[in-house]
Amino acid sequence: MATMPSGPQGARKKHLRVDTFVAAPEQHISVEAHELKQAIKNRLELEDRVVFDDLCKLMDGVANFDFIDLKERMKENFLPFACGARNSIYLQRSSKNLPTTPMLDHQEDEFIADVYEVLRASHYTLLTKDEWDLATSENFNLNLPMTVNWEHMDDQLLKKFWASSNERKAIRMNLPDCMADRILVFHRGMGIEKLSGLLIDQKLDLLMDYTIFYLLDKVKQPVMDLVKKYVLPYIQKKKKPEEEAAEAAAAAEAEAIHRVLSGVSLDGAAMGQYKFEGNTMIGSKHKFARAVERKTLARQCPTLTTLLKAFPKTMELQEPTFKDIVVVYRRALPPRKPPTAAANAPNKSKDERMKGILQHRNINIKVFGETPMADVEMIFPDKKVGIKPFQLVNLMVTVITALVTGALVLWKAGSDINMNIVWTAASLVLTRCFTVYNTAQMQRTMLQQQMTSTLYDKMQDSQEGVVSVIMEEMADQQLKQMLLAYMLLVIKDRALLQDDLDNACEDFLYKEFDHPIDYDVVAALPRLKRWGLVKTNQQGKLEPLPMPQAIAYLESAWSTAYKVIGSEAASVKTVDMITGDFSVFGAGIDRYVRSQEQAAAAAEAEASKRGFFSSSKAATNISSVGSGITGGVAAGFGKAKAILPFGSGGGKSPVNVTGGVPEAIDGSNSTGTPDGTAMLASPAAAAAAVAADTSRAGTSSKGGASTADLVP
Repeated sequence: MATMPSGPQGARKKHLRVDTFVAAPEQHISVEAHELKQAIKNRLELEDRVVFDDLCKLMDGVANFDFIDLKERMKENFLPFACGARNSIYLQRSSKNLPTTPMLDHQEDEFIADVYEVLRASHYTLLTKDEWDLATSENFNLNLPMTVNWEHMDDQLLKKFWASSNERKAIRMNLPDCMADRILVFHRGMGIEKLSGLLIDQKLDLLMDYTIFYLLDKVKQPVMDLVKKYVLPYIQKKKKPEEEAAEAAAAAEAEAIHRVLSGVSLDGAAMGQYKFEGNTMIGSKHKFARAVERKTLARQCPTLTTLLKAFPKTMELQEPTFKDIVVVYRRALPPRKPPTAAANAPNKSKDERMKGILQHRNINIKVFGETPMADVEMIFPDKKVGIKPFQLVNLMVTVITALVTGALVLWKAGSDINMNIVWTAASLVLTRCFTVYNTAQMQRTMLQQQMTSTLYDKMQDSQEGVVSVIMEEMADQQLKQMLLAYMLLVIKDRALLQDDLDNACEDFLYKEFDHPIDYDVVAALPRLKRWGLVKTNQQGKLEPLPMPQAIAYLESAWSTAYKVIGSEAASVKTVDMITGDFSVFGAGIDRYVRSQEQAAAAAEAEASKRGFFSSSKAATNISSVGSGITGGVAAGFGKAKAILPFGSGGGKSPVNVTGGVPEAIDGSNSTGTPDGTAMLASPAAAAAAVAADTSRAGTSSKGGASTADLVP
């Protein structure tokens, strides 16, 4: 795991020059699942590879099936707000009334919380103050002044979200104030983008910085000092007592949040934990941390002399990029007016009133790829583009020159002045000013067209497509994390400490795929432990369940998991669903383990009544209860095929083990099935049947399979 650098938040300097950015390594496993499976399979013995294939099928199905409640809930909650964003009709049963305000409030709060947790589970992090300051301190492709129109985005939706818990309040304090309540900006991964050419426009802008604006700064500073000293004390109003009390309350609340969370481990990147060493901004000390040098024109031409020498030369710029960016926001609209008789609201159709309600509740979610950090402003929905400094200076010089020239013409004319001379001078001034202004407007139009084209290329998906993609990606990520952790424990064939397993997974990905990441072992273990595939021994080390036994666990849970879909999802926290603390397969596995323990106890009790010889025989039967089911798994799913979706058995009713007594899914405890196959009615009978079936398997290997399949 990465170790985030410690240090006070006050160490951040807003205008600090950063030449090198040391980014934390990705936690996202970018390797395709089938490639990861093949790499693991190549390290197994030949006889274990078939078992591994079966395990992969089960884990893949289980990992996706475990999130079906969350996926359906997110889609259902988002649909009305997506219809509002595109101003389309939200279809529902005609008997249903219009959605109420409390209902919509609950849906949007739940959706925003779900998106937040799903993106964090997919290893996205929020754009922090440090990263925003770093991004806005430079320009890259977009070299015109640009400001984001924050008023375009509503600020009420996210205020409720941040105020919902102390942890979120603390995270909110480390986000840029300009965007924290208006838009969520998640990013993942770090890349590099290069730009080469003569870059004449950028060089002219830098020339203005080194000459005219440098002189203006020199003059502005003494003037500002005089204003602060002699003018501001007289025009500043004294704060009212209630304003001072409000500020004191806000400061006390912030201090309380920091005090409560002082010992809580939060998302490092989301909390803005960066450290500055000289001109280097360090985000991680991990062994795979990636350093990206920022090569801008100002760094390559730090003085006026070097800039003038570089004018005829080709330059190459380099900028770090965000590989993936997800934004979530609500477009601001004028407040809705309450319905009145004059508004003729009763005459509007239900669909028209529905569209009016949901349009003000719109939620937009979009995904962008490979965005240069210095150009991150272009992902926001509304921007204002200004005039380049060079064009502004050119316009000012033109106006002054034209005015001076006109004045000289009029002065030389003296008493012979007439209107023709005046109109001629004025037309020259206006023509020149219009030419310069028109050139500046053309550059603005060209930049807007460039941004539109760039955004078209970089935007990968939006709205419902994003919701489906992030859910599938999160489930795929969970599968790869769990499979890698479990199989490396199996391959190592010994118990490992958690940190040792973390390092083993990182080394495996680096050696097999040249993929240096910060593997998140903490995210992989809860579900593995909940399913019983990994346990912690007395020494605090992690031990894996053997693969055949793991398959038996998952098979037993899979056969009854559909019964609990949706039954508890409404009362379960999203984070518990994602981490695995809650799993729809957990109850099935628990029942399976209890049935095995009860069957073993019953068989042992029966054996004790028969004496020493029977006890020895019963011990074999007890062992068969735990391993007989999985004895044939090495060649496939074995006896469970007849009742599982992966099997092809002929019409048996699957068994649901409740309270240790095998029970048919239809609720009957009958010992027979429609096809005449015996069903087990007690743990003792289960143990006896296992022993008998094992005996038949030994004598009928040439004559075909047994007619009775064992069901756990």
